[in-house]
Amino acid sequence: MQVFDVLSRRKEGDDWRVVGSVNAPDLDMAMLLARETHFRHGEGQTYALRRRNEDQVHECPDPTGIGGVIDRSYRRQAGYV
Repeated sequence: MQVFDVLSRRKEGDDWRVVGSVNAPDLDMAMLLARETHFRHGEGQTYALRRRNEDQVHECPDPTGIGGVIDRSYRRQAGYV
């Protein structure tokens, strides 16, 4: 298993910021795991991965799916405002 650092941008023009890490056998599985574990509620505009102790950043090819398609605001406190 390889360790990948998960990077996020909250809005266009922001710098990459490390928001966590995932363990995965390859880059494709790491992309899937990162999206499902770190961006389920639309926390960022786009995300990328970087293998631990390497400099190359692999940006998500299609960030439109971040956050899902179903409104689940009821699961967060802000949904009741």
